[in-house]
Amino acid sequence: MFNGGLILGGAIGLGYAAGLWGLPPASEAGATGRESGSIITRLRAVVFAASMLAMAGVGLFDLTHPLHFPAAVGFYLLVTVTLAIDGVGRRRTTDGRVTLAFVPVHVLVWATFIAGLWPVTGLALPELPGALMLAAWVWVLGPLPVVPRSRPD
Repeated sequence: MFNGGLILGGAIGLGYAAGLWGLPPASEAGATGRESGSIITRLRAVVFAASMLAMAGVGLFDLTHPLHFPAAVGFYLLVTVTLAIDGVGRRRTTDGRVTLAFVPVHVLVWATFIAGLWPVTGLALPELPGALMLAAWVWVLGPLPVVPRSRPD
């Protein structure tokens, strides 16, 4: 059931990536509060789509399959890169700066886990912050929020 959710989430995420691809670019960072240019717009969409394919791969290849680990690493790495691209592109907006701040936090989470500073051996706890940051980005902070907000930026 959980693996099916990852596969379905990856497929739905590809639809979100298509929406990101279709956003109109602005001529400079923060001009519309959404975009900084077509290169960042397109790159963000492509990297996010790749992260969604990797997420689906995590569900498709169970824990015992040799492709599970590369899919999981790819997913969290590509999510971090997506957040970095978006944060840089929208750095003049509050949402862009918050998104950009997620990047070092996510890297720190994984660095401290890999260094053995977490009192757990499983991956569920270090995966949780990245999953929450991704959810916050998709639902509220991203350039195509699922929950639209009307507030000055």
